[in-house]
Amino acid sequence: MKPVTLYAGSDHYEVQRAAIALAESMAPEDPLNYEVLNAQADTVNDALAQIAALREAVLTLPFMGGGKVVWWKNVTFLADTPQGRSEAVLEALEKLVPVLQGADETVKVIISALGIDRRRAFFKALGKFAEVRAFDLPDARKIDPEDAIAIIESRLFERRLKAEPGVAERIFAAFGADKRSIEEAVEKLDLHAGEGRTVTAAEARVLVGGNREVAIWDFCDAVLAGRSRDALEELEQLFRQGESEIGILILLSQQIRLAALGGVLAENKLLRLVPKGNFMNVQLSPEAEAYLPRKKSGETVNTWQLGQVCQKSRKRPASFWVKAIDLLHRVHRQIVTGQADKQRAIELAVLELTA
Repeated sequence: MKPVTLYAGSDHYEVQRAAIALAESMAPEDPLNYEVLNAQADTVNDALAQIAALREAVLTLPFMGGGKVVWWKNVTFLADTPQGRSEAVLEALEKLVPVLQGADETVKVIISALGIDRRRAFFKALGKFAEVRAFDLPDARKIDPEDAIAIIESRLFERRLKAEPGVAERIFAAFGADKRSIEEAVEKLDLHAGEGRTVTAAEARVLVGGNREVAIWDFCDAVLAGRSRDALEELEQLFRQGESEIGILILLSQQIRLAALGGVLAENKLLRLVPKGNFMNVQLSPEAEAYLPRKKSGETVNTWQLGQVCQKSRKRPASFWVKAIDLLHRVHRQIVTGQADKQRAIELAVLELTA
């Protein structure tokens, strides 16, 4: 095994998990020969102090013989940060390289960095004599929701949890592919689960929570599914949070448009909902592709999102959702022209859509 191991990247959860596992496997019997140096630095002086601390730890031989492990954790100045760009820090790191490379064979060094600038000389030098592994988060624009949900379901299964349909989707809606947040959510559900080990979608919604965007999606989902009481409760919560009435209306309109599109395509045999695990996937005919809305980049809307909307709105015909688009357009006009109370107008529209 090489004397120095570097784990770094934007996926902080995986960096820490890998470093912890390695540190535990290498931990010496004598705790005096195990040093952990937290290298988070808010200033250039902090970074220089942490570099000096690592140098001293590496040059200090093991107590009473044996082996020694030094873990330089949470390093923040190997990335493209103000501290990482400092000439003083770059020079100190350059001088650290021969110390690491020439460390006594009894000393093993683990470096876990929260981000790494691969252009720097320090990173390139480590690559010549150290074990280097990068853990980077995937591009959020390229995350396949189905793959992410499958991973969440596997985490639930590993905990022996019997998750009802909607649980994994709820976690994904709240945290996307953020592995640390996903693990924390699964752990919370694990602690809550009783002897039956069953977790319902309602329990996940309460326990997992989520950001403000998730609250808006909950509202939209309730409207699409025709759950009047839930929709009004979610709407009231959004109002209490200070959400913009126009913003709520715009997001709801986007979901209604997808429901209308999905309904028209399904009724014309151009779209079919296919069960896949605990959620629905959409199968589109080649002709249907031309009708899908496109982003500014030219990419079509995510078919997973279309499938989720169609699954919730399929109890109503396409004609209902086409009329719903017109209804929301009228409400929008009333609000912007001051013809109606903003909140009251949206509440009445929700009641009409969920009646």
